Amino acid sequence: MTTYIYQLCLALLALPIACATMSVFDEATPGADLGSLSVFAWEGGRVVGAELIEGVHNGLVPMIEEVLLQEFAGRGFRRDRETADFRVSFLLSIEQVILKTTLRDFDDGPRGRLGGGSAHDIEYEFAYDEGTLAVELRNVEDGSLIWRGWAQAAVESNSTPTARRKRIREAISRILARLPSS
Repeated sequence: MTTYIYQLCLALLALPIACATMSVFDEATPGADLGSLSVFAWEGGRVVGAELIEGVHNGLVPMIEEVLLQEFAGRGFRRDRETADFRVSFLLSIEQVILKTTLRDFDDGPRGRLGGGSAHDIEYEFAYDEGTLAVELRNVEDGSLIWRGWAQAAVESNSTPTARRKRIREAISRILARLPSS
C-alpha cells in the first residue's frame, strides 16, 4: 500500500509540471526569403474550442490581435495593407487532453514484502485543457505559406484576464523569436 501511495503522489506531482510547460515550434517554406519581409497586412484570427472553458473565449481574439501587432511592431515590421509583402493571421485551438497512466500496486504477503504478495494495476486518468496558438505568414499574391510558428501549453480556466494576457504575450514572443531574420 505504501508503494501505491508513493506512486500516486509522484504521478500527481508530475502532472502540474507537464502541464505548466510551453512547447514552441516553427516551420518555413524551403527557399523562402524571410529576411526581405518588412510590411504586413493583418488578416485577423479565430479561436476554436474555447467553449470547453467557460468564460475564456470572451476577449481572446482582440487580446491576441493586440499582442501580435505590438510584437510585430517591436520587431521592426510595419503594418500597411496596400504595400504589404506578407499577410499575418492566427488560430487558437483549445482541446481537452486526457493522460492515462497505470500504476502497479504490490500487496504485502503474509511474510512481508518479498513473500506471497500479489500485484495489481490501478489505472488513472488526468484531464486538462491544452491550447495551441499558431501564427502564420503567407504570401500576399498567392496565399502560400511562408512561415508558421506555434506554441502549445495547458490552459488554466480560472486565470485572470491579466494572467491570460501575460501567458499570451509569452507565447507570441517565443513564437516570433523563432522567426528567422534572413
